[in-house]
Amino acid sequence: MKSIMTLTAAVVSALALSACGGGSDSAAPNRADEGIWSADEMQMVILSDGSYWGIYGGVPLDDGITLPPITVVSHGTASISGNNISGAYTTFPFIWTTDPAPAPYYGNGTYSGTVSAQNNLSATFNGPMLPVDSFNLSYDSNYSHPASLATIAGHYVIFYPHIPGFGPDVPAYPSLSISESNLTLYDGNGNVAMTGTIAPHGTTVNVFDVSLTTTSANPLVNIPNSARLGIMTTSPAAPQAGTTFNGILYQISTVRLARDYIEVVATAGDSVFYFAGNK
Repeated sequence: MKSIMTLTAAVVSALALSACGGGSDSAAPNRADEGIWSADEMQMVILSDGSYWGIYGGVPLDDGITLPPITVVSHGTASISGNNISGAYTTFPFIWTTDPAPAPYYGNGTYSGTVSAQNNLSATFNGPMLPVDSFNLSYDSNYSHPASLATIAGHYVIFYPHIPGFGPDVPAYPSLSISESNLTLYDGNGNVAMTGTIAPHGTTVNVFDVSLTTTSANPLVNIPNSARLGIMTTSPAAPQAGTTFNGILYQISTVRLARDYIEVVATAGDSVFYFAGNK
């Protein structure tokens, strides 16, 4: 009788694990708008704590030919009520030239729309955000797998697909090294520009929390012809040595031009750090 009861308990336990995903390496998000959402030239990352990151431009998702003249990083908060979403953000533009960024791309804004969990998200942006103000984005299932430091470890070089006639090549290629829980950012000359740490953001999603501190004054600020890496600031004074940027590192599965591709976005006061690269 005892053996039968033990076997029955084991079966019930196994069924319970199966029902809640215990036998899988993925899990459903805690909120419907949570996840990595992608469309041509636009990405949104919404985490379980309601933090929001948006990247317009960056690395193109399709043919690698149509590159926007500006990359805009936004950061703020996300709210949800049923299937209705909304949020508030601050924008930071990266441009491909040494000219000052157009004023409309700086500042604060809001977004609103609807979401179908782990399927699609539609959002309209109001404020100084993008040349395009409405997007239909698809859920990236890459988000629903646990982050692995061992898998993400490696040396990543700034991703810059040069297109003839679009602009000059980047003269130097900064890079980011990930080793265990440590991050090191190098400038194009191999000098250490930032150091920091990386850790999984929870146990069920493929996003990492990062912290990077500048090791010299004015590092990698407004790099000419680079919409792929650097620090953009809306403050009159550039970040000095010892400035710490906190944010996230994530991967999207729809980039066709690069293998082992990562993006990093982080903020420090009125400044934002952005890196897009591959091994």
